[in-house]
Amino acid sequence: MAAHAIGDRAIDLVLDAYAEAQRRYPRADSSTGSSTSPLPARTRSRTAQLGVIPVPQGRFATELGDGMLAAIAPERHPWLYRQRSLLAARLTLPDSLDRPVVTGAPLLGIHDMVNRRTAADAPFNSGEAITTEQAVRAYAAGSAYASHAESTRGTVAAGRLADLVVLSDDPTAVSPASISGISVLATFTGGECRFGRVGWLAGG
Repeated sequence: MAAHAIGDRAIDLVLDAYAEAQRRYPRADSSTGSSTSPLPARTRSRTAQLGVIPVPQGRFATELGDGMLAAIAPERHPWLYRQRSLLAARLTLPDSLDRPVVTGAPLLGIHDMVNRRTAADAPFNSGEAITTEQAVRAYAAGSAYASHAESTRGTVAAGRLADLVVLSDDPTAVSPASISGISVLATFTGGECRFGRVGWLAGG
């Protein structure tokens, strides 16, 4: 089951439905959320108790952040697109681009999860910023888990799908402000190069 909910009342309604469905028809590993913002602390706790996986959109910080900060009461700003507090609650953190609502480049999403700045360079609930390592894990392992696909993708391991990307730099080694400037040199799906050149991998 997956549901798209924006606004704390809408999220509460979805959680009510999940709770009732689980009461009537108990089932493990059944729930995924999406666009779960704003998320007050009480709702975050209930999300964890019900086993729901909240799916924030890190990219919204830059492309939509200025409008959100203007439209939402300041006392609710700390509820916007939580990341760090979801990890603190021991929830699995995935991430989503929600394309074509925003630009669909994962490196831009990772950049925003770490930097949390709007297009006007205003801080966007910066207390929810996470490390680059956490952001990369959210996009890979976290999103695979949210899709119930963690047995085939999300990590580099024997038996997993050989879907890989080669980057011009290490996102965890550059300054956080430089992540969005990293280039994609090659992409592989199923172990086959679909974009870029592979000769240099063998020294050619």
